[in-house]
Amino acid sequence: MAWSEAKEIVPPAVWRLLEIEDEADGYRRMAELLDHLGLHEALQELCARAGESLDEEVREVAEDFGEERLEACRSGSC
Repeated sequence: MAWSEAKEIVPPAVWRLLEIEDEADGYRRMAELLDHLGLHEALQELCARAGESLDEEVREVAEDFGEERLEACRSGSC
């Protein structure tokens, strides 16, 4: 699958999955997937959602994959 195709298909599937599975492990696996695929906009959105969670472990996902990590990846340091 081309990156442009993944950009259109994967994020909506991630949001649907997180509506069903909203625990920290689900957020972490989806963050890892988006990171691996280079879907940084979707990863930022996931981190924003995770950062607003009442669940401390979900918020930790936002910290682990948040803006600092994205900036490091953009500069080639990840």
